[in-house]
Amino acid sequence: MFHQILILSLALFGASQASPQKWGWIGAASNPFFPVKPYIVGGDIVEGREFPSQISLRVENSHNCGGSILNSEWILTAGHCSDYSPSELNVVEGSNLLDNGGVSHQVVEIRVHEKFDPSDSWINDIAIMKVSPPIEMRDGVAPVKLPKKGQETPAGSTATVIGWGRTSAWGPIPNELRKVEIPIVDYVKCNSTYYEDGNTVRPTQICAGGEGGKDACNGDSGGPLFVNGEIIGIVSWGRPCAEKGYPTVFTEVSDYIDWIEEHLKA
Repeated sequence: MFHQILILSLALFGASQASPQKWGWIGAASNPFFPVKPYIVGGDIVEGREFPSQISLRVENSHNCGGSILNSEWILTAGHCSDYSPSELNVVEGSNLLDNGGVSHQVVEIRVHEKFDPSDSWINDIAIMKVSPPIEMRDGVAPVKLPKKGQETPAGSTATVIGWGRTSAWGPIPNELRKVEIPIVDYVKCNSTYYEDGNTVRPTQICAGGEGGKDACNGDSGGPLFVNGEIIGIVSWGRPCAEKGYPTVFTEVSDYIDWIEEHLKA
């Protein structure tokens, strides 16, 4: 399932080699426009409520992106998952299954980073959404643990990415939440790899994966990348999933702690 990450909308198939969107693909499940294998590969089904902050962000009740609970009223996701009006979106929490269990909440407000720019390597790919009614914290449902402001995650650290991304090219969304472990990749190495494709990995982004055979993809966008139980990344973009030598690029959450706190209060 974690074969190819989410990354921005893949309706960029005809882009030129120089375009930063040439290889970008949005992990949004409703936008499987890139003719590659958009799915998580090498992952395992999550047993029990190991990830109580995970939510399914849905467009007209169909799974589209992942996300994380911040508090009883707000969830955290990717900016590229926010290209809809609040009335079209709902959040389901409390279940590992897409077709059973959980509690649904209507999205009533969307706050996307003011400088989110898909044309510039999807920089600032982060958003928060307010839901109603409020989420009731209980056994198996809890806020995600944020990292400290400016916290750095060393290359080589083992990270875990989770989601409901597609399990085969153009295939159906899996019903079960899945997870896979991938390594954090050195920033300079990751940027050099994508620079050859005409892309730039920004300092507010972090890379993971690239070993081939396992990663995130369509349907995983907006979901979390965990290290030691903290959300250090948000699935953003990358080259067609799980391709060896090409890590997935995530929004680095520690660079946005002030932004998150300010917009929760606004």
